[in-house]
Amino acid sequence: GVHGAGDDNAVPTESPGHDLNHAYLSEWVDDLGPNLFAVHTESKLLFSCKHWDNSFKVTQIETGQLVQSVSLHRDLISCLCLATERRRCWLVTASSDCTVMVLEVHPWADQPVNKNPLHTLTGHDGAVTCLAASPSLDLVVSASEAGDVLVHTLFHGAYVRTLDMHQSSAEFAVQHTDYQTPPSRDNLHRSRSTSLESDELELVHYGRMIHWVGISAQGYILTYSRDDRCLSSFTINGKLVARRDTHERLYCFLFSEDGNVILTGGDGRQVVWRWVHDLRPSDTGARAGFAAVVDGSCDTHKVRAFQATIRCMAMSPQERHLMVGLDNGELYILAPDSNYLRKRLQKQLEYLGFY
Repeated sequence: GVHGAGDDNAVPTESPGHDLNHAYLSEWVDDLGPNLFAVHTESKLLFSCKHWDNSFKVTQIETGQLVQSVSLHRDLISCLCLATERRRCWLVTASSDCTVMVLEVHPWADQPVNKNPLHTLTGHDGAVTCLAASPSLDLVVSASEAGDVLVHTLFHGAYVRTLDMHQSSAEFAVQHTDYQTPPSRDNLHRSRSTSLESDELELVHYGRMIHWVGISAQGYILTYSRDDRCLSSFTINGKLVARRDTHERLYCFLFSEDGNVILTGGDGRQVVWRWVHDLRPSDTGARAGFAAVVDGSCDTHKVRAFQATIRCMAMSPQERHLMVGLDNGELYILAPDSNYLRKRLQKQLEYLGFY
């Protein structure tokens, strides 16, 4: 509806031809997540995607000034990530056109992103939904709506393997060492010897949509699908080592500094710490005495538990504070128990030879 500019009490109403119901808004919000943004902290640049003109944009955080807008993909850019190592930086973008691009970034230049891609990675059978990159491991992992997860090298853009999302923990993923284009739907059945019927193969290899992928510093590749709510962990060689039903829709993921633990948050309104190698709650071993499930409540300070879906998380250096953003706009800042911090400091000193 249209109302006068001076009518402060006027309430906007639904316009004909626009369905702004709750289901539509919920679906749109579900698509809004950390995989659409990346920040280069030193230069204070924000990289964003999913813009209507198929571009990614670079914005100066302090001033809000648009620094650069680049359109290289033939469809909407669905996700992006930054990968840094020493003084080098790469921007990896993925699109609904089924491709992934690797671009070099010079954060302090007038035009930070080199518009000539270093590599264009192909092989997906559907729109790319999520990706992750690791310079230290020389990996780019990307996943699509079709459920396929591909592994490429970051520095040379070479295809490495396709993860088999439906293998048991005793099986190995489909591996290809010839660095050629990965198998597609059409040639998958010819590329793998199996007794399954073709329809069964189609379901096994191209099933549930993957909503998140991550690469741990310890060399584990993690994937998550909100369709079955399962979190999976693979070795760097593509072997499935763990799969857990999270019993909730997860929206944010965060690795610990050492890469041994994955933090997750979603509509269960809890932050859960899990070991990356078996995805069990990480309240044993080096993290003994530290709760693996946190709901944000604190009886001492009379702080209530999380009241909405967890949408984003960030960790301060040395893991001294965990910041949790909720769907209702609230921000929680959590600090580990002092006894845990004391034990951790003691272990670090022992490692350095002071004890």
